[in-house]
Amino acid sequence: MAQFWGDLPYAVSATLGLLVLLATWERTPGVLRSLSRLAGPQHGSAARLVSDWRFWALPAVVVFLARALVFDAPVPCSSGVDDVQAFLLSGRAVWSGGNPLLVQECGMTVPVPYGPLAMVVNLIGSVGGRAGVWLAWELPAILLLPLAARLVGSEERSRVLATLGSSLLFVPLVESQIDGAGNAFVAVAVLASLALARENWISGAIGAGFLAWARFPSLVPFLGASGEPSRRRGLLALGLSITTLLGGVAIGYAFWGRTFLDVAFLAQTSRVDRPLNLYGILFATGTPVPSSVSLSAEALGLGGAVLFCHWKRLAALPSASLVLVVAALVLPSFPFNFFPWLLPVLLLGPWAARRMYLASVVAASNFLVGLNLVLLQGRGLWPFVVLCIVTSALLVELLVRIAKLPGSRAGLAPPLTQVTVNHSCRRT
Repeated sequence: MAQFWGDLPYAVSATLGLLVLLATWERTPGVLRSLSRLAGPQHGSAARLVSDWRFWALPAVVVFLARALVFDAPVPCSSGVDDVQAFLLSGRAVWSGGNPLLVQECGMTVPVPYGPLAMVVNLIGSVGGRAGVWLAWELPAILLLPLAARLVGSEERSRVLATLGSSLLFVPLVESQIDGAGNAFVAVAVLASLALARENWISGAIGAGFLAWARFPSLVPFLGASGEPSRRRGLLALGLSITTLLGGVAIGYAFWGRTFLDVAFLAQTSRVDRPLNLYGILFATGTPVPSSVSLSAEALGLGGAVLFCHWKRLAALPSASLVLVVAALVLPSFPFNFFPWLLPVLLLGPWAARRMYLASVVAASNFLVGLNLVLLQGRGLWPFVVLCIVTSALLVELLVRIAKLPGSRAGLAPPLTQVTVNHSCRRT
């Protein structure tokens, strides 16, 4: 019964997401298609309501408050690491001047591999106990909605907000796992840096570097997005954002020394944790991944993606989306709670939203069913492997579609300071 209630939010969100996609797809006939016309300009009140990010934020806030204040309970030591408790202990360690990177829980040393900004979030949340930690990480995820509304045109706003609000990578994942909420911060950081860059590229670069003080990988998509038509300005933005990030690294090293580098950086590059990409096949079969192989794949994949975006000079949002999809494919540790990284892809258009819906449903099914069979019951290996392959194939197809979008080398892409989305591609 507990498993049923835990999976129910994913099923509800997947159903709502499918209805939204069908209602906003031009090939859908009949009643479902007519639903989208309720948000059209001829229905002024309905259109304004659906296009207001607060309309979609309200149910998310209610769910997050209920999760934090009503449904939260400590995890028994016999069930494994309690991530909320680890964050709580990390925040209290900041208050007391201890080590927030390594905390003691159930007689074990648990790493908390985040940067200085995340430590501040844990510190603030620890004031309110477990509920405070939940809210400190969940509520910032709400910023995805106003940021998305800011980055898309008014004609696309209602569709984007509906797609984002109904995505099973948003509310269900953020409320069910504190790691899901933490990884939603990556998507918030990406969209916030692009929104800042829309106004001023210097602010965008500094903002991207500063927000990466929480989750360092959030800077990489901005590095790709800095490849605007002015190559000199793009390189300056890249350098400024990296310099800002290094400032956070220097702060962490000044307080916690080599432990900070080991926990927050080095230990994460070779980490393999329940991946749902092709690394999942090696994980399920118990095949070790040499660190040299994983590091090479990460460097070549992410570095190549950034260089490709600069070479083609893709617009900012497609560039960031392309780098995020590459990360989902090449990182040896890309479990289901990392999938909120991909939420900015939903802003690219209906074609991207449909592909993301399929990939998220397959990944969620693998996480809820396939992975549990492998880890808990020692069986179900082939379903897990097949779903890992399907998820990776869907992401590769999405990557190819993004890479085919026109760049300013063809004179078609807007600069970084005018973040828009090109919808001229053929619909499928």
